[in-house]
Amino acid sequence: MNIILIYSPEERMREEMKSALANHLPLIVTEDRAQCLDALKQKSIIHKAFLAVVDADDTADLELFEEAAALRPGLKMIATGRHETEALAVEAVNHGADGYILLPLTPDAIMTAAR
Repeated sequence: MNIILIYSPEERMREEMKSALANHLPLIVTEDRAQCLDALKQKSIIHKAFLAVVDADDTADLELFEEAAALRPGLKMIATGRHETEALAVEAVNHGADGYILLPLTPDAIMTAAR
C-alpha cells in the first residue's frame, strides 16, 4: 500500500489537501517540519509528498525539499503554497520538488497531482 504525505503548518491548507485526498488514498498528515521528516524516516511506503513551501514563520523553507530527497531518493514531491510568485515555484523545483501547485485547487486537480 502506498501512502501520500501531506505537510503544511497551515491548518486550512492541510484540511484542503486532506479533504481532497482522504477518500481516495491512505494519508499521513503532518503539521510541522519535524513531524514531516520523522514520517519520511519511519514510513518507507510513502510514495508521494505534498510539502508546503512556506514554514510556520511564513518564510520559504526550500531546504526541506533537499532534506526529504536525501532521506527518500526518488520520492515524488509536489510543492504547495498560496504564493503566486513564479520565482518561488522555480526555487522549489531547483531544490528537489517535482512540481508546484497553488492552492486552493479543486479536489480533482489535487487528485491529478497525486496520480
